[in-house]
Amino acid sequence: MERAYLSGLPLLTSSKAVEEMLRQVGVVDIRPCVHGVDVERYRSHVPPSSRSLRIGFPVRTESVKSPEVLQATLEILREQSRPGMRLWGYGRPDAPASIVGLLDEFHANPDDTLLASLYSGSAIFGVPSRKEGFGMPAAEAMAAGCAVVSTDNGGIHTFGHDGVDCRIVPANDPRELATAILDLVDDPVRRNFLAGNAAGSVDFLSWELAGKRLVSALGMDLPPAT
Repeated sequence: MERAYLSGLPLLTSSKAVEEMLRQVGVVDIRPCVHGVDVERYRSHVPPSSRSLRIGFPVRTESVKSPEVLQATLEILREQSRPGMRLWGYGRPDAPASIVGLLDEFHANPDDTLLASLYSGSAIFGVPSRKEGFGMPAAEAMAAGCAVVSTDNGGIHTFGHDGVDCRIVPANDPRELATAILDLVDDPVRRNFLAGNAAGSVDFLSWELAGKRLVSALGMDLPPAT
């Protein structure tokens, strides 16, 4: 992989975080080309103000996804639960029982239709990972109009802006993550403000615009419209 990176060929990067990683290993010709998300699939017509206090999380076991931070965050949210608050997550069927047991519901490998429904019915979505090259779950949740609370994992900066369309908190700190989530639970005005801005912030990730970015980065011309 390192030989490929340093071969001298131009490399397309999907996010600012990936661009930074490539520069750290000595790549010179880097061409930013943020990839797409099926934003229309996740687009929701349920206004943030009418959503119940459902809070979702991606459940991953890889070290960089910080499962220990997620578990500690869920424990804090359980200890400081608010009326009507429900916690859900999704991930692989073999997700740790220590995490699944802290959730009100867990969905193993949900398809896109179910996942879109879960996002659409949620007020808040939390992301605990310490490192993301992009951060697909956060982008999908924002497209669905969730108020996203993410750790500062690199990838979130491709489309998220702290205090404008999401909250970004320090990585590796479950108390900071839980506190930011509870702050939004307790402040519906702030929560709805972030959620209301979220979908528009990821519009540039649409397949159409991502395709145009790719064509441009490759130095190609788009075929004439028919």
